Amino acid sequence: MTKKNVLTTIVLCIILVDTFSQTDPYWQQHVDYKINVKLNDVVHELDGSIEMDYTNNSLQELTYIWMHNNGEKAEAVIDCAILQNPYSSDFLIRKAECLLNRKKYKEALDLLDKAEVFDSTEVDIFLIRSDIYVETNEIDKAADTLNTALKVVDGEEKDILYAELSDIYEMKEDFTAAYNCLLKALKFNPKNEDALHKIAHIIDMTDRYEDSIALHASIIEKEPYLFLAWYNMGRGYMGLSLYEKAIECFEYVIAINEDFDIVYRDVADIYYRIDDFAKAIEMFEAAQEKSGGLRRLQLSYRAVLRTNAKI
Repeated sequence: MTKKNVLTTIVLCIILVDTFSQTDPYWQQHVDYKINVKLNDVVHELDGSIEMDYTNNSLQELTYIWMHNNGEKAEAVIDCAILQNPYSSDFLIRKAECLLNRKKYKEALDLLDKAEVFDSTEVDIFLIRSDIYVETNEIDKAADTLNTALKVVDGEEKDILYAELSDIYEMKEDFTAAYNCLLKALKFNPKNEDALHKIAHIIDMTDRYEDSIALHASIIEKEPYLFLAWYNMGRGYMGLSLYEKAIECFEYVIAINEDFDIVYRDVADIYYRIDDFAKAIEMFEAAQEKSGGLRRLQLSYRAVLRTNAKI
């Protein structure tokens, strides 16, 4: 789900990595949290921080710790924000999102209704409300919610709504409606990566390869360095078994974004189909190299909330 970066809350808690064997005694570690929130009414900015006092009760020295996102602490900070600014639709929306994640659907809907009183054109109100209806299997209500949003939300955000509405129609197995929604999304914003990914999926399901080639060629004419448009056009040629044209498109993808590992797999697939096994192996190996793996990160954060900042 695409969300506006109106308010990003990063709150982390410390979890001990177990360095003891099964035969060693268990030590309960202790963490004290102190939450501070300060509101600047002039610039509509809220700075929040969590101070963590960690006590190591074990007999061994800890050489490192893991930091994990913690929803409960995030929600606590949002609650502090609402207490200090109860008429902020931004904070109410983020609280509703937390409630959605905890499957507290009615409470989330009530908060969204309240937020809508303060800002009836905020796109996240409708996106989260639609998510709730999807999770409660009220698909028609989800579609109605997004269609209502399209009538009141600013044009700059309509591509997000059309991309989400396409998911609803796909759930209803109305693939033509889903495709048309994505066309509208890309008309508003041809750089919408979510819409580009989704339309590639719908095209594969409906075999609209010729339509895809024409669509993405028109996008590339305006945005020649949009690698996903080149990729989707290559997939269109691939679907029509026009492999030379597909490889040409994929070469542009690699030239623009050499780390897009999926394209190497498609090129490998083409070479396999035309019995060029040496190049197929080479491309599969490149795909494996580009895909990489999970990296371990050790991080330290100060939690910050800003209503107008993008993180």
